Amino acid sequence: MSETATAEAAYYEHTLTHRPLDPVSRYTPHPGLAQITSKLLTLPAEIRARIYHHAFQGNRVAVTSVRGCYCGSVATGPYRDDLNWMLKLPRWGELSYEVRRAFIGEALWEIHCEKAFEAFVARFRYLSNGNDALLRQVRHIKVNVFEIIRESWLVETNVFGPALRSITFGPWQKGWTIDVPNAVESPDELSDEKLMVRVTHAINTKHGYGFLKEAWEKGRVQRGGWKALFLFPIRYHVKQKDGKKRWQMQTWRADLDEGVIEKDWKDVHLVQEATLD
Repeated sequence: MSETATAEAAYYEHTLTHRPLDPVSRYTPHPGLAQITSKLLTLPAEIRARIYHHAFQGNRVAVTSVRGCYCGSVATGPYRDDLNWMLKLPRWGELSYEVRRAFIGEALWEIHCEKAFEAFVARFRYLSNGNDALLRQVRHIKVNVFEIIRESWLVETNVFGPALRSITFGPWQKGWTIDVPNAVESPDELSDEKLMVRVTHAINTKHGYGFLKEAWEKGRVQRGGWKALFLFPIRYHVKQKDGKKRWQMQTWRADLDEGVIEKDWKDVHLVQEATLD
């Protein structure tokens, strides 16, 4: 394998942002969609907002940079977008503008690295004629955190304004796990309270997590109102049908402000790749 191919393989196999390829299919809109879109603007605004929420909630867009990281390439993308019909409405129509703003606000924008962040900000400013109007519609982002200081980067949250509701921090290096070998005998070891102790220890021992630690210590109000979430790899024993134990490996998400563990976090729901430079 070439150096680039090897690096890409390592990225997709060994990071928490691993995204399996979804076969690219030719998009064919349902014949009934034209009737739906033609009547959307006749509905009350609160009903339209609920429709957009159900359509776009959980969408995850992988924001990458062609230069400086191995995320975007013809070998790995693009990804299927089952909601293309809403995003491909007539470009300058009132409905199209509203739908795009709704998508921006509902989606989780997975920003790979500092170069990708710069491209993300530049692209959104370009699309809104040089201002931050679209950036201030963004509510949820996910960024990678690096374990060593020289690779870490500061997230400029001020560009998003008060609309930003959450930042999910995902460890880039996956060289550690939270191990719970006695989960079968003591299920309480997987309780939120005990896991938060382990999560706190993991965060405090990584030198490159400075931005995350400082934001967490400030508290939600002082940092601007957005929620701090942290992905962590966990390994615990489960009992098989034959009575033997085996390791179960998963990725869970900790709400650092509430002390709650989201155990049904999925690495992938619907991912679309956005290579912005």
